[in-house]
Amino acid sequence: MTTTAAPLTTRSTAPTTDLPRRRTLVVLAVLYLLGFVVALGSSQDPDDVIAPEKVIAKMTRNVDTVSWITYGGIALAAVLVFYGVALRSVVRAHGRHWTTDVVGYGFAAMAGALALIAAAGLWLAKAVDVHDLGAVHTLTIIDTSTFLFAMLGLCTSMLGVGLAGRATGALPGWLCWVSIVLGAIAPIGPGGFAPFLLFPLWIIVVAATVKLPDGASA
Repeated sequence: MTTTAAPLTTRSTAPTTDLPRRRTLVVLAVLYLLGFVVALGSSQDPDDVIAPEKVIAKMTRNVDTVSWITYGGIALAAVLVFYGVALRSVVRAHGRHWTTDVVGYGFAAMAGALALIAAAGLWLAKAVDVHDLGAVHTLTIIDTSTFLFAMLGLCTSMLGVGLAGRATGALPGWLCWVSIVLGAIAPIGPGGFAPFLLFPLWIIVVAATVKLPDGASA
């Protein structure tokens, strides 16, 4: 009598049907682009630390309006979290490499930075509303310093996508190198503004060109 023993270990892979579709990635990226344009156009925050009186004169919107803009910024951050998780799952389906996790964490860091930037704008608006010059001065410093967190998000998300894309073959080589260069210059002083402005277009290009595994729905 012979018996066949089952193997002690089996290698399981997630079915490709569980992966997000390309249209999901593209829709999330386009939503972010639209929200980014609206947020950029509606911002009244000071670009640098200036006298509180000048900040108060510049910020003419009431607190209720700024609150709704802030809520929109939080929603925009949530869209970015979903995009990052979706992109990570697609990239990881091509191969398990340690840099694939950086993709998800990088977009989470960028989303957190956006949420902080949105919140800082609301804090400053409330200080302006009560005409507290001391609070306005302090919150202006905080508000103009929040971009440092965006530099972290840009660096980790762009470098993560570029490195993971090269390691797994999930992205075209040219896009991997562009992502690596943009991510590398993001934390270098004024160099971070170029990746920040290009970021919405970059995530659309990534969504449109990332290679879907065999069997995945477009």
